[in-house]
Parts: sequence; C-alpha cells; structure tokens
Amino acid sequence: MVYQKLLANVIINPLTAVLRIKNGQLLLQEDRLSLMKELFGEAAAVYRAAHISIDEEKDWERVVQVCRMTSSNSSSMLQDVEAGRRTEIEAITGALIRMADRYEVAVPLHRMMYRLILASCE
Repeated sequence: MVYQKLLANVIINPLTAVLRIKNGQLLLQEDRLSLMKELFGEAAAVYRAAHISIDEEKDWERVVQVCRMTSSNSSSMLQDVEAGRRTEIEAITGALIRMADRYEVAVPLHRMMYRLILASCE
C-alpha cells in the first residue's frame, strides 16, 4: 500500500506543483497526460527492478482515479510551493530516485521534477 501511494504521489504532486494546477487538471490536456505516463513508466521500471509488485495497467488506472477523485484539490506540494514553504519532494521523489540509484535505473524525468521543485522554493 505504501508503494501504491508513493506511485500516485510521485506523479501527481510534483507535476501539479510545477504546473501550478489542481489535481484534476492533469487529465485535461494531452501534454500533461503524456508527462504523467512518462513519470509512471520510469517509476514502474524502478518498481520492477526492486521487485515491488506492479500491475502497470491497473496501477496506471489507479493514478488516474486518484486525479479524478481529488480533481478539485491542490496537492500539498503545490500549496507548499505557492506559500514558499519547504516541500516533501525529498520524501516523495527523493525516495524514488534513491531506489532508482540503488537498482541502477534511469529516471531522468523524475530527476528533473525534483530539481524544478527544489529550484522553485527551497
């Protein structure tokens, strides 16, 4: 369950914070969906390398469902960025990047999201 939550958060939170949009707005434009899918693909590769159970079709749909169910929410990371506060990027994306490093999986888009969040307010 922790890894399912991480999977949704590592995609939704940084994107909403960088794009400055509510969760549901991620689903309303093709470029945003494409970014989500690329982030998902990188995370899935890390999960597979770490032998963490992942059903890509089902888990992708779960991420989309989280966006739908929380469509009017501003993610906590977006709220922190807008307020100029320290974010949980280290605990979320940082955790995935550390796993990727451990298993030697390339996650360039996650690294970029991590750096963009750090550069925006921390």
